[in-house]
Amino acid sequence: IKYPKPHPESMLLALDQLGLGPDEVVFVGDMEADILLGRNTGVRTIGVSCGFSSTEEMRRFNPDHAIETLDEIAALVRSLL
Repeated sequence: IKYPKPHPESMLLALDQLGLGPDEVVFVGDMEADILLGRNTGVRTIGVSCGFSSTEEMRRFNPDHAIETLDEIAALVRSLL
């Protein structure tokens, strides 16, 4: 990988290898670079504020969805896919 996050190269390579399109993927992250990577690749994003970013910071990054605990991920992903 030549370029680090938030450049879309790594995500595009992963999507290609998995045979998936951006509409079939939800990217979960706890940093601004994660949300930007998802946005730059055209995938939906879920910002989690229980990692490196607070809830307020995560909402400023403008993910498609924001959650506060990892327990919320499974239900949200099921509803999106």
